[in-house]
Amino acid sequence: MEGYFTISEFAKLRNININSLRYYEKIGVLLPAHIDPSTKYRYYSAEQLLILDTLLWCIDIGIPLKDLKQYQDDHTFMGQKLFEDGRRIAMQKMEDIRSGLEKVEYLLKCQESNQKYENRQGLYERDFPERHFLIKKWPEDPDSIQGMEDINSSLFLYAEEKKMQPVSPCGIIVRFAGRLPAVSCLYCEVLKNYNDERVFTVPSGQFLCKQIKTAGWLPVNRLIRLIQDEPGFPASDFTAVISNMILNEHIFGFNRSEIQITDRRVF
Repeated sequence: MEGYFTISEFAKLRNININSLRYYEKIGVLLPAHIDPSTKYRYYSAEQLLILDTLLWCIDIGIPLKDLKQYQDDHTFMGQKLFEDGRRIAMQKMEDIRSGLEKVEYLLKCQESNQKYENRQGLYERDFPERHFLIKKWPEDPDSIQGMEDINSSLFLYAEEKKMQPVSPCGIIVRFAGRLPAVSCLYCEVLKNYNDERVFTVPSGQFLCKQIKTAGWLPVNRLIRLIQDEPGFPASDFTAVISNMILNEHIFGFNRSEIQITDRRVF
């Protein structure tokens, strides 16, 4: 038809598949300008390129096509509302990318720092930056792997929901009164705390450290005894952070972990 494009010609104008145009028609966001009643061939007009460009922009920006009808009036897009929502979505994507980059950079620094202390023997001192821990107390059975995994999962999901940017596998933090554990918790390290009462800040500073290696799950009570029995650790009132040295091991206690001791009361 003169003045119209066939469906294949129209698709080629924007280098898309004709199945995409069929889908747009199916959901009602881009109907053919004309359908031949005898052949059922679809034809599109040059003016509809603006609608197609808008659809492709929406796909690019992340606006679901199923939501596009709310932006249409008689198959004409209401530009201002659509573009305002598009800007909001684009800004959120930029924030998500920025947050993701922060997490990657932090994990790279942790990895590089861990490698410097890899396979250290005995006690050694190590500087740590300020850290934020989202914590939860032990399950009823402190040596239950399933119970600890359930808490690990709940901590991570809560941190994600609250936009705290969880950045590492879960670990253990124990506050000692004398040489006896007063409070024991699992933690998930986060980059943002947003003044949440469940997030505690571990100040920057020098920690007395010792590495432990295991071939499998190490019961919590045995970990605590390791700290109590270590002659070089403080005699009383200290906080122990037990963290994975290998960041891609999501379950605490496997392969190689590090006991980090500070005389500060964290929680």
